[in-house]
Order: sequence, then structure tokens, then C-alpha cells
Amino acid sequence: MSEPKYVALDKQRTLFDTRIAMIIPTPDAKVRLNETAGTALDGLQADESGPRPPAYSELPPPVTQHEDGLDSPSGVAKPLPPPPTRPTNHLSLVKKDDNINGSYYVDPSMVLPVNVLPPLRKDETEETRTNLYLMTKDGHIDADVWIRGREEGAVGASEKRTRVEMHTKDGWISTRIIPVGNIAPFHLKLYSSDGRITIAIPRSFHGPLILSASHDKKSTLSPALLAESTPIGHHERTARYIVGDIGTWKGDEWAGDEVHAETKDGSIRVRYVDEDAAPLSMFESFGRMIGIGL
Repeated sequence: MSEPKYVALDKQRTLFDTRIAMIIPTPDAKVRLNETAGTALDGLQADESGPRPPAYSELPPPVTQHEDGLDSPSGVAKPLPPPPTRPTNHLSLVKKDDNINGSYYVDPSMVLPVNVLPPLRKDETEETRTNLYLMTKDGHIDADVWIRGREEGAVGASEKRTRVEMHTKDGWISTRIIPVGNIAPFHLKLYSSDGRITIAIPRSFHGPLILSASHDKKSTLSPALLAESTPIGHHERTARYIVGDIGTWKGDEWAGDEVHAETKDGSIRVRYVDEDAAPLSMFESFGRMIGIGL
């Protein structure tokens, strides 16, 4: 026997009122909810034994964009990037009208047959053959160069300086020398007829910096590098520094690290490879966009 219609309607109305009460609390329910929340808040305020959020001074430093395109917290040494997977030696790359952008992993101990090597230049001998040579007549050079350290007990070429040279007749040069292990001394030579030169050297560098900028420009060292350097002269366009302990220099010849950089029209900047690059000025940024080294 079915229920009367008015009984069924009363049951539906009761069910509807119950659902509404679950969504919209009554005044008594609001009071109970506020009392519960207040008790929980008092408990949180009373418990000061737990960890507190860091003060503003404890927050990590801001991240800034640097000239070389790597992000690093300002004022903090950057971790060095890993090298490419396959090393090479005595690599020669010559272009006529193009930029050179690349990463190069040099293993000075790698021995290659002489008949497969590039021909010697006029100023080269087998003893002074470059481990990396980059040259373009019209374009900039932007190169990351990893130098592989020699393993203890390794058998191979005799111990001598690693030689890296970069030349451009019309463009800027930016290079970063990145050590992989304990590297042998290196000799870096850079030349630009028209453009700025930026150099990043490893912390292990010990030796002379010979920097020749144009007459209306200047050569500058980063504060960290300048603190480790001794000025030994400035004549016309050329500034000379010794990085490291000058007391270790003995005799007339130097077989340790060395940098020669010259530009006929531009400035020269040198820093350590793991420190922040100086920000570019508005004119330098514009010059880089259009391929001009200022």
C-alpha cells in the first residue's frame, strides 16, 4: 500500500532542509566553528618550539642574468659546467665571413699522427703547434674552452704549455677557459682588429697578463682578479700584470700561464671563470646585438 501523497512530500522537504543545513550552518554551528578555530590558533601561537620561517637576510640571494648567458646568484661563485663528451687536440677552425660560436674540449696529451694534422702556419713549429686555433676574417668569436688535466702516471706527449689562439679582423672576442682537473700551464693569445675582448680564466692561473686596448678604451680586471694581481707597468696602450706570487718568477723565460690580448679598437676585460660577469652597458648590449664589439 503506497504512502499518502502529503507524507511523501513531507519526507522530501525534510531531506531538502537537511542538505541545506549542511551547506549553510546555523548561528549555533557558526559559534562552535569559531570557538574551534580560535582554540587551534591559540595552540599554534603558544607553540614556539617548532621551526620558524627564515628572516629576510637568510633568504638566498637574487638570481641575475650575466653576460655569458648563465644564471647565478649575485656575488656567489658559479659552478663550472661539464665539458663536452669527446675531447680533441690541435683543432684548427678558419672561417672567412662568419661568426665562430662553440664549445671545445682540448686534451693536450692526445697524440695524433702528424700526417692528419692541419698544416703548420708560418709562425708555427711542431714544438709550438697550437692545441686550438680559431680564426675568422669577418665575425665575432664566442668560445668556451675546456682544458683537460693530465692524469697521474699517464703516458703521452711531453709536458708543455697548452696553446690556444683566437683571431678576428672585424668582431669581438669572448672566451672562457675552464679547467678539467689539474691542468698544465696554458698560453692564450687573442687578437681583434675591431672589437672588445672579454676573457675568463681559471682560479689556478699564475702568470702575466699583457693587455693592449685601443687608445680611447681601457683594460680592466675584476675586483677578485685585481686582488690577486701585481701591476708591473703601463705603456701607451699596453697594461701588464702578474697574477699570483711574483716571487716565484725565476730567470728570463716564463713557462707558466700567460695571456696576451690585443684589440685595435675596443676595451679588454678579464675575470675569473667562476665569478659573475660585469653587466654590459646599453651601448655594449646594442653593439653585441648588431655584431659590433665596443
